[in-house]
Amino acid sequence: MDKKNLMDDLAREAYEKGGFTGAWLYAEHGEIVSKGAVGYRDPEDRFPIREDSVFDLASVSKQFTASAVMLLRRRGLLSLEDEITKFFPEIPHKGVTVRHLLNHTGGLPDYMDWFDQIAKEENTIPGNDAIVRYLCESGDEAEFAPGEKWEYSNTGYCLLAQIVETVSGVPFEDFLRKNIFEPAGMTSTRVYHRRKD
Repeated sequence: MDKKNLMDDLAREAYEKGGFTGAWLYAEHGEIVSKGAVGYRDPEDRFPIREDSVFDLASVSKQFTASAVMLLRRRGLLSLEDEITKFFPEIPHKGVTVRHLLNHTGGLPDYMDWFDQIAKEENTIPGNDAIVRYLCESGDEAEFAPGEKWEYSNTGYCLLAQIVETVSGVPFEDFLRKNIFEPAGMTSTRVYHRRKD
């Protein structure tokens, strides 16, 4: 089986059917088998995607947040069973652990509406650091008790980023750069603050 042609054809067929736009690289045992790019990086279809195009990973970036937490765990700086109140005692949501946040089982309320409101009222762009303020000031109730069920949580991952900053003593983006991106040779990867930048 010619894997290069198979991957090339798969990507192009997916693009033609409207199911994929982007760049790909497929490797086995450290050797590149197939790579390429299809589609455009602008709504007017003027600028083709290239193999070196930069993409906003959005929630795919959660894997890097989780990796940062696990590195701190490996270094003995936190435990998955640590409650969030260990790092931020002022947070009123008791019993939520780092493990709950990683697994989307913490039950924390969603911050998006509150952040939008604060952004308008204060003419600012809230960052991850506002997540603790939100949990303390909003009065929003938990969605469910910690560990009771699973529900995707952006709030939990914003709080994990703040835990990484608190425990490591360095800004989240610096921690990722020095401990994940640089060691992995990810020279084009950055934490990008879309609204601020």
